[in-house]
Amino acid sequence: MLNMQLSVKIYDVLMNGRILNRQIIENDTWIANPLFIEIMNNLDDYRKQYEMSGYNFIASGDYIYIAENSSDDLKTDISMRAQVLLMIIGKFLNNNNFSLQKLNNLNAGLTLADIENIQKMEETSELLIRTGLKEDDLLSSIKNILVERHILLEKINTQAYILSAIGQKFFDDLKKLYSIDTSD
Repeated sequence: MLNMQLSVKIYDVLMNGRILNRQIIENDTWIANPLFIEIMNNLDDYRKQYEMSGYNFIASGDYIYIAENSSDDLKTDISMRAQVLLMIIGKFLNNNNFSLQKLNNLNAGLTLADIENIQKMEETSELLIRTGLKEDDLLSSIKNILVERHILLEKINTQAYILSAIGQKFFDDLKKLYSIDTSD
């Protein structure tokens, strides 16, 4: 049975371009997201509701979001900016010989010092300008695009950021793209 209070919260999250993740961080520990559980327990009802309103309802085992049906490739300025920010973060990890696990581990994460170092990378400023973001305020861009939309989750006590399931999917897709064997 649908929980109307949770349904209102779900509507607010999805209609504001945010992603519902299976797990969230609370008190610097992973917990099950009650909004995600509500949808999964009533998946057909929620799918029908959003599809009747003209949205693609995308539900995986780890995240849920909606996109407008009129969009052929589901790409928007926000998704492009999110991808650029994630690529900049990935480049930082690679340049500093960090594993992607740094972004997945609750004991690590992307720290404020890391963000300052990313800001200092030569190409960061140019990429931010080209995507319409402020070149001198990477932290705000990360918070406004990645954290606000639940692509990165914030550990409040340590001011570090952890990849959500959809953020991890971005990096998994890149790995697949660049690990294709071309030696035929």
